[in-house]
Amino acid sequence: MAAPKKNETRKQKRDPNQPVPKRPKKKTLVLKVLLLGALLLVGVWGGLYSVQLGRGPWGWSGEDWSGFATFSQEQVSEAASNASETFNKVDWEAIKDSITENSKQLYGQITGWDDKLDERLAKLRRVEGEEGAEGAAGGPAAAADPSAPPPPQYELDYGDGGDKLREAMQIYKRSFPKSGQDPSSPALQRELRKSKGLFREAHELLSKAQEGAADAGNQVLADEIEEAVVVCGQYLQDCSKREMAR
Repeated sequence: MAAPKKNETRKQKRDPNQPVPKRPKKKTLVLKVLLLGALLLVGVWGGLYSVQLGRGPWGWSGEDWSGFATFSQEQVSEAASNASETFNKVDWEAIKDSITENSKQLYGQITGWDDKLDERLAKLRRVEGEEGAEGAAGGPAAAADPSAPPPPQYELDYGDGGDKLREAMQIYKRSFPKSGQDPSSPALQRELRKSKGLFREAHELLSKAQEGAADAGNQVLADEIEEAVVVCGQYLQDCSKREMAR
């Protein structure tokens, strides 16, 4: 048998009496990476905070360290907010051929309408007696009078219709694809159909409430409800057009 060449390295055999060496655990490696990343972030934030203060960490007072804790929390919140905004951003370019020219505008005004309905329905229900009226000088709310007559049907219909309109808007919002989602996925189509059904129910209730308020001579409330009827009809029409576009 030929002798091994000088530049060849012989593989050493493992001593069977020695324990088998353990492989590094993946979890430990991941934790080390995360810890290193966290330390780097803290270092970056410390540098930014030092620039604001005009002195390094070695010269920070107790108040400075407290301020750094607040600064770090703000950075985490801002990063989380930016990540959420990026993740939840609608991919308008991917769905440009399957939406109407008003879809983007209707999507954008949902937050404003949600706040408006919150305010209007809260005011309405205080009138109904479901919530006591506010006490004098901003004091505690007074208890509802159990002997008071029940609210008229048009106010009840307005409250139910307003609740359905808010729910329909939120589901409508979920029917648009976010970054990375398939615009034609069955899940998004189900959300669209569900929102359409709720818009239809809301439109019927609100129309009935508007008519009842007008018949009762409460024109101020009738005009308020009519605005919600018109907006609800716009969303309902948009849902129908988007269904056909798909």
